[in-house]
Amino acid sequence: MNKNKKEYFLTLQQGTYGFFVSEMWIETNENDEDFYEVELNRVKPSEMQYQFKTKYEAIKDFENWCGDNWDGVERRW
Repeated sequence: MNKNKKEYFLTLQQGTYGFFVSEMWIETNENDEDFYEVELNRVKPSEMQYQFKTKYEAIKDFENWCGDNWDGVERRW
């Protein structure tokens, strides 16, 4: 039987104008190393698509903005 492993965490992405925080979902199949699915979504809505010159600025902005919405979610910066 195939078993899928699912991971969910916050990460940084680099865009044209700098860095921003995204949610990432990764699903892999333990029996088939070629199977994986990745989904990325910016944490701020499209009307708030801020990008920052440094990773530090992006993380600081996110932590000041996010409130408790992402408490307990792993951060992989």
